[in-house]
Amino acid sequence: MPYARVALEWPAGVPDGGRHGFTPAHREDLEAALPALAGQLAAALGEGPGRVLVLGNEELMYVPLRLAAALEERGAAAEVRFSSTTRSPVLAVDDPGYAIRTRLVFPAHDAPADGPGDRYAYNVAGGGFDAVVAVVDSAGDTPELHTGLLAALAPHTGRVVLAVVPSYAPDGPATPARPAAARAAATASGSPAVTAPGSPAAESAD
Repeated sequence: MPYARVALEWPAGVPDGGRHGFTPAHREDLEAALPALAGQLAAALGEGPGRVLVLGNEELMYVPLRLAAALEERGAAAEVRFSSTTRSPVLAVDDPGYAIRTRLVFPAHDAPADGPGDRYAYNVAGGGFDAVVAVVDSAGDTPELHTGLLAALAPHTGRVVLAVVPSYAPDGPATPARPAAARAAATASGSPAVTAPGSPAAESAD
């Protein structure tokens, strides 16, 4: 499935989460940037998406949650939900009274310090999502992401949007988004990536 890839125009100096500290000034900068970030995602989602899931990546949860709220406030979709992937295995039981109905299993894609292993996304399959926005940091934008998580999502939604946040480095600049990783993975899978119009990735791809 072709997917839209959005290199988010992230505010300079704002961490991608609380791992390195998140100050009131960071919050103000993020608040100011959220409408434009939501606009980038809305452009990638296209006209009239119905039910949209914004999917965080393990501990990268705060930023995807804020993006989901900004999409909802913008009215970019009829319904916006949020969840995150995890490394924690949970038994899925397809029963109306059970909280975890389905699970997707895919390999880790961010070279974890404790070695490779399975990762999970719950209640995505069968969730009736018209689009899924997968939010990752640029360090996790690897070929394994495209052949793993994105490939696992594709059969269960009408559209996959990959949103990339620059990885924050406390002693240096953020790791830039890597459109080359998307192109390499797409070439390997035979499915070209579709980049959202007007994004930095679109300019670099021209």
